[in-house]
Amino acid sequence: ALQGEGQLRELQEQVIALLAHGGQPDRNSINMLIHAYSSRGDFHMAEYWLDAMVRAGTRPSGVSFASVINACAQGRDPSRAEQWLGKMVDQGTNPSQHCFNAVINACAKAGHVDRAEEWVRAAKKDSALFQPNVVSYNTLINAHARAGHVERAEYWLHEMVDAQLIPNEVSLGSVINACAEAENVAKAEMWLEVMVTESWLQPNEISYNAVIKACVRAGSMSGAEQWARRMTEDGIAMTPVTYNLIISACARSGDICRAEAHLAEMLSRGCAANKITYNTVINTCATKGEAKRAEMWLQHMISSGIEPDVVTYGAICKAYAREGSHGKVQRIIDSLDSKGLRINEYFYASLIGACSSARPPQPNLAERAFRQCMQRGF
Repeated sequence: ALQGEGQLRELQEQVIALLAHGGQPDRNSINMLIHAYSSRGDFHMAEYWLDAMVRAGTRPSGVSFASVINACAQGRDPSRAEQWLGKMVDQGTNPSQHCFNAVINACAKAGHVDRAEEWVRAAKKDSALFQPNVVSYNTLINAHARAGHVERAEYWLHEMVDAQLIPNEVSLGSVINACAEAENVAKAEMWLEVMVTESWLQPNEISYNAVIKACVRAGSMSGAEQWARRMTEDGIAMTPVTYNLIISACARSGDICRAEAHLAEMLSRGCAANKITYNTVINTCATKGEAKRAEMWLQHMISSGIEPDVVTYGAICKAYAREGSHGKVQRIIDSLDSKGLRINEYFYASLIGACSSARPPQPNLAERAFRQCMQRGF
């Protein structure tokens, strides 16, 4: 394999010079170029070098075609992938299973899942075409999972089992994720239980996080916490993603204390909190009008070496707005302006809200804030 752009350019120049003098580069050199461009998803250059190989009188190998088809898959161009598969057959080269899977992947990535299914169905009817394997089925399952088509994802999982293939973590993980996207907690939990009980499958943090996400989306904070405990009991460490999901569930319920407790637990276990974690907790405090608690977590965030962003300060301003601290909101706006950070209309909404909540109310300052907001094109 070529290491870096320098080696790619060097080999390309050597092959071009050889062709210019009527020479015939060896197949391996051109295959390396095709593979290099395929890995970059540049199917135009991959195709160029395959054509150059043919023009030079060198017969492309199965590897040559496979690399170009894979490049088309990465470029989400199923028509080109299918065309090259056809050319491969016309030349008399038998496509490998990898080539067919690349075509299926190209269809799925381009959003043509029905077309991808047609390839698998055709192979099931004619075993001489190719034998669908776990990768073939996982491509279909994952495509339907990403589209939130739970029943179709489950259908192809059952088809995989009927074909006497053993599903892996990717197979069931994709189905669980599809259930999570559809907010179908019951099915997500059912499929995770299947993973837990089957000795040949090992659920990981991604599987548990998908179920926790399903609970969060369905508004079940207790369900999210329950599966997080189960995750730990099953010997799988909770990740920042896990904690962020649980804290977001607390935020949706407006439960500051539980959000703070989970953040404290996260830190005590040595699991690094990130910007998303702090912003969620700060925003939960702000939504409840707890400005001092929001400030405390802002300071904790800064002392942890995490730079607050516009989202962080926007949440803090929301807290100040509820208590009528228009001066604090204005100072944040001025500070962000001086740092060259782009603010949005929500900062001015907080400023106007703070003027309204102030005692006594500050209508003149609110009008000035409104004019400034309009002048900035918000």
